[in-house]
Amino acid sequence: MALMDNLDVELDVIDAIIARMDNGALATLGSTGNLPVSDSGKLVMHVNCDRCWLDIDFITGAGRIRHADGTDEILPAFDAEERPAGCEQPENLYPLQAPAWNLADVITGKTSNGSSGEFAWRTIELLDAAYRSAAVNDLAICVDSLYS
Repeated sequence: MALMDNLDVELDVIDAIIARMDNGALATLGSTGNLPVSDSGKLVMHVNCDRCWLDIDFITGAGRIRHADGTDEILPAFDAEERPAGCEQPENLYPLQAPAWNLADVITGKTSNGSSGEFAWRTIELLDAAYRSAAVNDLAICVDSLYS
């Protein structure tokens, strides 16, 4: 199920999604498009499960992993040499255009597609169900219903 707000523009800006996975695990996903990366200073992802968790900042690459045995693994920030092309300057650490550049390179044959089609398929399923949920007063939508 999902809640979305477009803030009076023609695309979703703020999203909150709750999903139950096939194995029964619960997932929450949230995003906001009204806060520029430069203002927040962070673009974070948190992953939690019954045995461990991950907290990573996509801007700097810094993060922390708590393993099932209770030990922590610290992920250091990117060195300048490790940053993707276009991210050499400190104010431009996150390559916002990189996915689009990569897609253009795949289409034009400059590089091969390194992404799994299944990841794209599952992402579209989740988004389709989320948009349908938001359109019908935030009711839960089962992914199986997308195919009937």
